[in-house]
Amino acid sequence: MEHENKKASKVRRDIGCRIGRVREKRGLTQSALASLIGESPRTITHWENATRDIRTEGLIALSKALGVSADYILGLTDVETPNQTIQAIHKETGLSEAAVEALISVNYYFDTGSWKMLAFISDLITAPGGLWEAISNNAGRYVTLSRKSPLTSEEYDKMLVSLFACQEFMKEFVKGLNWEEK
Repeated sequence: MEHENKKASKVRRDIGCRIGRVREKRGLTQSALASLIGESPRTITHWENATRDIRTEGLIALSKALGVSADYILGLTDVETPNQTIQAIHKETGLSEAAVEALISVNYYFDTGSWKMLAFISDLITAPGGLWEAISNNAGRYVTLSRKSPLTSEEYDKMLVSLFACQEFMKEFVKGLNWEEK
């Protein structure tokens, strides 16, 4: 029991340190932060001094007000914002930021067991009458209208290449999965 209390207080201290560090980095006083999130300055002091646990509502409000992820406040990551995570993965792998965001979304669906949603997305892109077919069948029409379209022909080509890559990825992806809910 005593070990659990020490562990809990260490977690609270870590959370408090992160709140205080980010608050100061943003140039906010405890009173200013309290006003932003609808809490009393005393509550902010309790959180930063690790004398009181933070409620879920408070965590969400802090995350929004300070512009950091809740995972960062809780010490689950050292990356302050999800955008920094995307940029770090982009830099490390060479994948576009859009591709990284897509993979993070796919990972979310895996983690939450939302197999039906992934199947729906796959069908939307690859099924007969799906997105890919609609764009492919109307390609000539889009090119002819390109003078009136906000897309340049280069942007249109990039869009088609991206959609083709997405279609191929989804086809391979679908082959390797059993879409039944577990």
